[in-house]
Amino acid sequence: MAMNTIPVSDIKYTQARDINWGVDFDALEDKQKIVYLKKFSASMNQAAELIQNERNLLAADNEVMKGMLAAAETANGNQKKMLIKVITTNNLSAQEAGNEIALLKRQLAKMTEVCHGDND
Repeated sequence: MAMNTIPVSDIKYTQARDINWGVDFDALEDKQKIVYLKKFSASMNQAAELIQNERNLLAADNEVMKGMLAAAETANGNQKKMLIKVITTNNLSAQEAGNEIALLKRQLAKMTEVCHGDND
């Protein structure tokens, strides 16, 4: 099967700009240009691989951070529940103590009234 080739000059990209390779590149023989372009494309592939590897590491770190954030949210929720329970328990204890003090004050007032009533 024959491969149809299109001259590079016939390929039109609406967003891509032509590369100005410079006079040194233009002065090279065709074989030298091919070697240069092969090395250049290998360098670009290596750079793309390094970028992809870094992206993969960042994505993995992101997943770890998401897990840590979820664990922190759970721990925060548990601490909040515990604090609410402790505060509620303390409030109930304080209310019971307040009720007990009020009862004792009433009893003391009655006893004082009885004592003072006997002394009159």
